[in-house]
Order: sequence, then structure tokens, then C-alpha cells
Amino acid sequence: MLRQKKDTVINARKALFDKRDAIKAAMDAMKAQASSMKSGLKFNNVEDITKQLKILEHNHNTTSMTLTQEKEVIKEIETLKSMKSKLSGLTDTKSKMDGAGDQRKEIQALIAEENKKLSAIQEEVEEQKLKLDKLNEKAGDQKDIFPALIREKERLSKEVDVQYDVIRTMRLKWREDNNTWFEASKIARVERDKLYKEEQERRQKEWEAKQGVGGRGG
Repeated sequence: MLRQKKDTVINARKALFDKRDAIKAAMDAMKAQASSMKSGLKFNNVEDITKQLKILEHNHNTTSMTLTQEKEVIKEIETLKSMKSKLSGLTDTKSKMDGAGDQRKEIQALIAEENKKLSAIQEEVEEQKLKLDKLNEKAGDQKDIFPALIREKERLSKEVDVQYDVIRTMRLKWREDNNTWFEASKIARVERDKLYKEEQERRQKEWEAKQGVGGRGG
């Protein structure tokens, strides 16, 4: 019975390790993607974009300019707003991914601790079992020792059950945190698709604007 329980813990721990490594790989990929997206932007934070937007909007509202100049200013304002949206989304996703990663590490460390306690208790149970076996072979006048040893074995078995309950509780907590990570991954995918669509639309507008200018020039 104890051997089966030990095998169950080992298999469960291996599954947790596999999940931990998979989550870490996914988070690394997300961070690399966020870094790549951010490198193509003129600004590194939302505050700077907000300041530049205010300047452009003020100039647009208070300065006399030609139609071409006005179009350029409006285009730059739209570009900055798109950058602001991208940075906000990336920052939010990165924060959620980091939070899920931290929780995963904490739970994994706690499970490892409980596994060590469980191993120590199991070793003690095995020692008591060996003593019982030897005393049972000798029998004789030492029969009065058996009840005490049996009670000790039962006590240790109860402690093993308590440790398993702790591990089961921690597994449930890990599943909840794992769900949080998967939700963050879905949000990241949505944000990635949104950024891609916005980039395509921006390029289309630029192309159309160039075509318009070229057509008037001809």
C-alpha cells in the first residue's frame, strides 16, 4: 500500500515538473515576443507617448496648417495611439505571466518540501515494520512489545495520510494557478492578433496615403 502511494507521489511530482518546464518555456516565448514588439516602437513607455500626443493634439487645434500638414499630424496622432495601446496590452500581459510564474515556483517548492516529509515518515514506517517482523520471528516473552509497536505503526500511517492530504490540497492550488496562467496565455494570443491586425491596417493606410499623394502629383 505504501509502495503504491510512493509511486503515485513520484509520478505526480514528475507531471508537475513537466508542467513547470512547459509553463516556463511558454513564458519565455511570451517575453521574447513582447521584447521584439517593443523594439519596433519609437517610445518605451506609455507616459512618453501620452506627452507627445498632447503636444500634437495641441498643435493641431491651435496651429494653422495646410491640408497635407494636417493629414501628417493626424496620421502621427493615430500612430501614437496605436503604440500606446500596444504598450499597455504588452505590459498587462507580461505582468500576468510573471505573476503566474511566481506562483508556480512557490507551489512547486512547497510540494517538494512535503514530499521530503513524506519520505521521512515512510522510512520510519519501514523501520518499524522490520522491527515487528524480527520480533514476530522470535515471539516468546516479547509478545507484550507488539501492541506498542503496532500503535506506533498506526500513528505513523496516520501522519502519512495527513501529509497526503496536504499534498492534495497543494495540487488543487496549483491547478487554480495553472488555470490563471492559461487565461493569461489566451489574453496574450488575443493581444498578439490585435497587434497584428492594427499593424496591417496601419500599413494599408500608409500605402493608400502614398498612392493618393502619387496620384495627385501625376
